[in-house]
Amino acid sequence: MLAKIIIFVFITIHCLTLASAPNPVKESETSPSGTIRVFYPITNDIKTETSYLYEEQNDRQLHEFSFKIEENLDNNISYGLTNFLRFGERNENDWKLVSGQWNWDDENSAEVSSAVFLSKKFIFKNIYHLDVMGEGIRNWSENFFTISPEIKLSYFISSHNIFLKYKPYFPLNFSKEDIYKESVSLGFLYNASSRYKPSVFIKHTSLTWSESESFSGRFPDTSYAFKSEIISIGFGLNIYF
Repeated sequence: MLAKIIIFVFITIHCLTLASAPNPVKESETSPSGTIRVFYPITNDIKTETSYLYEEQNDRQLHEFSFKIEENLDNNISYGLTNFLRFGERNENDWKLVSGQWNWDDENSAEVSSAVFLSKKFIFKNIYHLDVMGEGIRNWSENFFTISPEIKLSYFISSHNIFLKYKPYFPLNFSKEDIYKESVSLGFLYNASSRYKPSVFIKHTSLTWSESESFSGRFPDTSYAFKSEIISIGFGLNIYF
């Protein structure tokens, strides 16, 4: 009798644990995206960039507002600071008990992040540009720290350029993954005028979700990990003053 009770309790707890983990089925969807960037020079060496990004990410919508200030130094080296305000941003700690059920709690959340960066531009034959950037990111809302390098190769032809960009994210104090997020972008930018430059791009983003703090607190011996992939096809507009 006792053995049956133990087996029943074990199976019940096991089923409840499985039910509370995110669905370990790979998410993948092609979604629209759009961005607008406004560049404004303060001096010959200091400029600002204000931008807005909209992106559908599988079952959610991301709205990102950012403000960047950057100073150009000698030898095509620059540094600066970027502040972000995001609505609908999902992170692994958003897997919570909501009204008695485990679910993602990210739709109405607002997250604030800051990033410091240092970049170097290499120019080859005046038609090839290679931009290498190192970025340290602090998510103030979640107390997350991330290191994120970026490599961008651009090819300039007359009034337009083609660019390819790769950006991985290395978590420092969260996630059990070495790289929890990475993206690859391919785009085309048309220099319509000295002020307006429209673009079209396609971006593939891959994220790996693992246990949230809320989940680990209730099920310390249970783990999960699954990927969410997003293919974004979008349009952009750069405005220069």
